[in-house]
Amino acid sequence: MTDFFLVTFFGVIVLGGIFLLFRKKQKLTPENFALFRKKINETKNLAPPHALFEAHKLFISAVATLFPTSKDPAIKMLQRVSKRFPNEEKIWQLHKLRNRVAHERDCKVSSLKAEEAREEFIKALEALL
Repeated sequence: MTDFFLVTFFGVIVLGGIFLLFRKKQKLTPENFALFRKKINETKNLAPPHALFEAHKLFISAVATLFPTSKDPAIKMLQRVSKRFPNEEKIWQLHKLRNRVAHERDCKVSSLKAEEAREEFIKALEALL
């Protein structure tokens, strides 16, 4: 009886390892990357706080294309891929700034910060190709 449990245990471990080795990494299609890069760059015409807000929304929409059947909230999808971003820390800082813009009336965003956000979002999306 003990042998059966040991064999079953090791079988599950081996199958789990095989699954982890061969699971498919979600990738952004080049077409989606080009589309979202274009849309993010078009936020240059908006006021800086609104530009940051819209660029972030487009960034999240691009990430969401990796999980078309997922019902997870945006933050969960972002957490699932953020380790792949070369600028992960900057993305989380911009996410927090976006939340401040959304919830605090006196939150200021400079045009330089909005431009930085666009560049960082595009850089992160490039890592998903």
